[in-house]
Amino acid sequence: MTEAPKGPAKIDLTDILSDEAVLEDDELELDLAPEPDSEVAALEDRLLRLRAEFENHRKRTSKEAADLRNRAAEGLVREVLPVLDNLDRALAETTGSDVALRQGVELIKRQLWEVLSRAGLEPIEAAGAPFDPMFHEAVTRDGASDAPHNTVTEEIQKGYLFQGRLLRPAMVKVAYQSTASQAGSPPGDSADPAGN
Repeated sequence: MTEAPKGPAKIDLTDILSDEAVLEDDELELDLAPEPDSEVAALEDRLLRLRAEFENHRKRTSKEAADLRNRAAEGLVREVLPVLDNLDRALAETTGSDVALRQGVELIKRQLWEVLSRAGLEPIEAAGAPFDPMFHEAVTRDGASDAPHNTVTEEIQKGYLFQGRLLRPAMVKVAYQSTASQAGSPPGDSADPAGN
């Protein structure tokens, strides 16, 4: 009984190094790792892309948060507008004998208006202006007025812009002249703003 040799099998180097097994230097194909410079460039490119993605994400979330805050503020201001309207009504109804009451209501209105204007609330000036359906809501027409056709003669309820956007249109009365009295008005100016 012959025992099997222990350890690794012996390799005959003469077969490996024979003329047929040796390749010329120009035929040698090696799969080397990428050059260190190209690997660094690839990592730098990836880093720049990740930075850009992160910056875009940060800007987008910041804009979304600002939009959410603006919508919340707009909702709050919309809820406060009736209070401002009621203060105007109270001031219109106070008589000369209620001087202290009038001063108190004026003070409250002024303080409320300062807070709302700092938040971005602006009134829409309507009386005497040409009717603009983007900012005015015509609720009645005024045929007895001497004002030019399609001119706001009375502001029934104030309109407001909030941060440059229409929050509430102004409810207005608009001058309306019959077609006979409009003969001198420019073409296209004969539309009935109240839709009547």
